[in-house]
Amino acid sequence: MDLRKIFSFPPEIIDMILVQLEPLTLIALSRTTRASRNYLVGPRGSQNDHPWRVVRLRAGLPDLSARDITNRQYLLLVLDQHCHDCFAPNVTRINFINCARLCTSCHTLTFVGGTHSLDFQLTPGFRKVNTQQQRKRLLERLHPASEVCAKHTSDPGWRIPRGIDKISKKLFSLQSDELTAFIEERKELKKSIETDAKTIQDWMKSRPKSAVSQARAITKARQIEEKTRLAEARRQTIDQRQNDIKDKLLGMGWTDQTLLYFWSLPGVSEPVPLTEPEWIKIRHSIVRRLRQSLLKRRTDEARSAIPYSDMLKNDLRPDLFPPHGIFIHFECVEPIWDTRVSIDSPIELEDFRPFRPDVWAAALPAIKAAVTAYQDRIVALAEERLIAAYRARGMTVPTNPLDSPIPRWRYFPGCSRGFSHGRLVERRVQHIVARFPQIHALMRDIPTTNWSLRSQGGSLFENITMKPAGAKRYLGWNLDRLQWLWVDLDGSESVF
Repeated sequence: MDLRKIFSFPPEIIDMILVQLEPLTLIALSRTTRASRNYLVGPRGSQNDHPWRVVRLRAGLPDLSARDITNRQYLLLVLDQHCHDCFAPNVTRINFINCARLCTSCHTLTFVGGTHSLDFQLTPGFRKVNTQQQRKRLLERLHPASEVCAKHTSDPGWRIPRGIDKISKKLFSLQSDELTAFIEERKELKKSIETDAKTIQDWMKSRPKSAVSQARAITKARQIEEKTRLAEARRQTIDQRQNDIKDKLLGMGWTDQTLLYFWSLPGVSEPVPLTEPEWIKIRHSIVRRLRQSLLKRRTDEARSAIPYSDMLKNDLRPDLFPPHGIFIHFECVEPIWDTRVSIDSPIELEDFRPFRPDVWAAALPAIKAAVTAYQDRIVALAEERLIAAYRARGMTVPTNPLDSPIPRWRYFPGCSRGFSHGRLVERRVQHIVARFPQIHALMRDIPTTNWSLRSQGGSLFENITMKPAGAKRYLGWNLDRLQWLWVDLDGSESVF
């Protein structure tokens, strides 16, 4: 039915229809068409407050003693959740004394007399009052009794009460006895408004839920219950799928120890039951990834089982023994711990042993030869650097420079630079001074943060340059280090 036809009925019939509506329905109807707005809000609505009053009484809202707002404004203040200035939805902030529901933006920007104030259009800088001095200068433009007659803001800060410019205009238009009577009337009205504000606030805290609110609460509880049930059913489906896949993998020869994190693999934790066609589809991918993980763990265990410390202790030249990163990557050592098994082979069925003494014993002669070759290479490198140091200083090169008691080796680990409490700090490390081959052992055993050298199995003695212009520089987490190595010939440092 066309709403415009309803408002063509006689006023008595229209009121009989309107008083049967819920408060929010009546508020929404007043904003629907021009005819409904003219009847409920326009000139007719300002005179005929009957529908609003009946609906307000049926809603249980208490009567007000001040009577400074209409029944429609009363319903809007309590039930309508739109901002009174910008019409923003879902506004819960209410100023009960000013009878205004304001959003955060409108509450922050306290407008003087609303957005259409004629008195203050020429002073836009005073529309927002932030300090007591600004408030004082703004009030000087108003009637001296304006602040006494205006409503309190009930807000913290130096705000201007809403509608104070209208009060000022009214005060300027009155004289003598009329002015005094109006001021007294406004004082009594302010007291009544404060009482009404407390009444409205108490009613909103203690009002019973309406049938609509109860229905919404029941619906929301059912939705939460249904959501919880679906989540539980989903969890049970995923658990059942994981158990089915685990049973199939155990039947293929896998063990609980090798299936620690299988649930994180793609296709395992899906919220659908496992079927035989789907298992055939995802089996190859799951098994391949499991074998990759198993092969990596076995490689790490086998590498850790290499008896590097025993070899170092039993070597005839322990100071020249290669670093761990170089030792495990010898051509004769790497195949012992890195078997490089094909991922498609059933490695889960193999009898894995991290360390095999028979294989180690067979490779031991080649390992000792590789260690000896490394030690000879380091000795040759040290002799080459010593000869270059003697020649750079114009000194006579000894017949056997490594056995000479003069040269000493200095190693500077560098200064670590990092941020501490937001400030860049440097931590300088003392030089390491030793003779050869002790300098090699000290540099080998230093815990380095150079991850590139660790991953490549490098040796600091070989990789650190002798020239400061091209000194080894590397970066790490909160780290910037510069390190070099030089030879000290009887107190005269020779740096290459």
